[in-house]
Amino acid sequence: MIKMAQFHHIKFLHEVEGLSQRQIAQKLGISRNTVSKYLKQNEAPTAIHRQKNY
Repeated sequence: MIKMAQFHHIKFLHEVEGLSQRQIAQKLGISRNTVSKYLKQNEAPTAIHRQKNY
């Protein structure tokens, strides 16, 4: 999973800079499929930490 800052960077590069998914993937060194996945989401990924109930 990518960090929230990287999610926002992907969105910025696509929406503001106008880069393609392939260009973003090359620039950030991540998979084009990953770029595509996060561009489809409206909210940044968050990690949910669950408490263990003993």
